[in-house]
Amino acid sequence: MTLLTTIQQWITDHPNITHLIIVVLITLLLHVVFAFSYKHFFAKLSQEKHVWPVILLNALRKPLVVLIWYLAIIYALLDIFKYIDNQEALPIVKTAMRLGMTLICLWFLLRVIKFAEQTFIKKRGHHRFDRTTIDGISKVARITLFCIAVLAVLQTLGVPLAAIYTAAGGAGIGITLAAQDMLKNFFGGLVLYFDRPFSIGDWISSPDRNIEGTVEKIGWRTTRIRTFDKRPLYVPNSTFLTVSVENPSRMQHRRLLANIGVRYDDFRVVAKITQQIEAMLRKDEDIVTDDSIWVNLVELASSSLTFRVYCFTKTTEWIPFQKIQQRILLNILEIITDNGAEAAFPTETLHIPDGLIIKSEEHSNVTTPTN
Repeated sequence: MTLLTTIQQWITDHPNITHLIIVVLITLLLHVVFAFSYKHFFAKLSQEKHVWPVILLNALRKPLVVLIWYLAIIYALLDIFKYIDNQEALPIVKTAMRLGMTLICLWFLLRVIKFAEQTFIKKRGHHRFDRTTIDGISKVARITLFCIAVLAVLQTLGVPLAAIYTAAGGAGIGITLAAQDMLKNFFGGLVLYFDRPFSIGDWISSPDRNIEGTVEKIGWRTTRIRTFDKRPLYVPNSTFLTVSVENPSRMQHRRLLANIGVRYDDFRVVAKITQQIEAMLRKDEDIVTDDSIWVNLVELASSSLTFRVYCFTKTTEWIPFQKIQQRILLNILEIITDNGAEAAFPTETLHIPDGLIIKSEEHSNVTTPTN
């Protein structure tokens, strides 16, 4: 008996093997066709910059491959159990099929959320959504999807939905009583996402608490802030429901405020100095000219005539502002010097009554009395 005859006889004795071989071949063909189509269409859509088709293709790539092979395995198992006449296993395989398809759909939708979040974060400059909004929407979508998936899985396993709702209600009451702080932080996170007093990357500070730094992440329980000395600061979200928060990152302009003093001997040129400083500020390209600009004498101090410089810079960034402020202050000192005046420093004047003579120590004659 030849090898070919032996194989033919074995296939004749086991007709379900033919079905299994056909299933494997069809699955391989579908896998190859999908891989080729994916590569072709994905490259084409990427060049044409279609956002959502690219997101869906990215999300569908792995789940569809797994779904193809999963259905092939389920079909093969059903065929085997029918062949061996094992009717008890058929309902289990069908339940596993529904459960697996539910989980694969959940996986696909989670990947859609993931790739959509990444895409819109990269392209957020072209959309009206900022990173905080994108992050908040994606987290709400994940939680909603997870809850739906849990209900679908439980229903697939035969758990009555009425019992699920009753258990969820009782558990909800218990969780509410036991985790009040956690729920406060959760709703605090929702307020931050939708009210948006600040966004990721903003510099914030709180006059009520010792909070200041750059927002790095807004979570469901805490917000991570990087302080200016590079330490991470984790603030419970419920804190932001009760404290005032300043957001300097959303300033329209940054204020330049300086008090400068000149000597009392220079009082005749103070008016001229202030006029020249104000003219200089109005000609400066980095100063906002359509907002308040004023330079006036504000105080007759103990050792100086103090005038105040008040204006706003166009930039709100800290480092560029420091360079502009330095240049403006140096220009002010030059104007003071050009007018023959000098910047004042703390001095004291000692008035000596007439007739009082002070001799230096080296010219004084000190006699010591003798006994």
